[in-house]
Amino acid sequence: MEKSTLIMLIASTICSFSLVGISDGSTEKKEEKKDPLLVVQGRVYCDPCRAAFLSNLSEPLPGAGVQLQCHQFKTKKQVLSIPALTNSIGSYRILLEGNHSDESCAVFLKSSPRKDCNTFIGNNEYPTLTAIELYGKKFKNGQTYVTEPLRFLTKEVSSKCSPDWDRK
Repeated sequence: MEKSTLIMLIASTICSFSLVGISDGSTEKKEEKKDPLLVVQGRVYCDPCRAAFLSNLSEPLPGAGVQLQCHQFKTKKQVLSIPALTNSIGSYRILLEGNHSDESCAVFLKSSPRKDCNTFIGNNEYPTLTAIELYGKKFKNGQTYVTEPLRFLTKEVSSKCSPDWDRK
């Protein structure tokens, strides 16, 4: 008789512990709602021909500084700023967390590690920023947004470049 009482006590204890975590009758774990994550990815290169486009003479620029900035559409107030450096092949990756669909965001050139290739002009042909189109868009968590490449210019046009590319 003692043996059956002990078995019933153990069985009821196990049942009690299995019910402790159940609050709504469901045994499935609920997913935590996380802020969306967008990976902003791009490249920075040195333009020795000052050609305003990638050529076979363009060189990736490792160690270049860029900065992602977001501004509110209505107030133009800056709400986010994330600096980054390019890797050994001139690429950068910036993790953008949260919902930024009501903001204007862009990646800006900040610094070049090369003294012979650290000029930027900042006009339509040679932009110093690349816009990120987020307004009204919904991205899947972890999705990658690839930006247009950014470029620094050499002070002088390389002798290897075609004369047609000279855009001083």
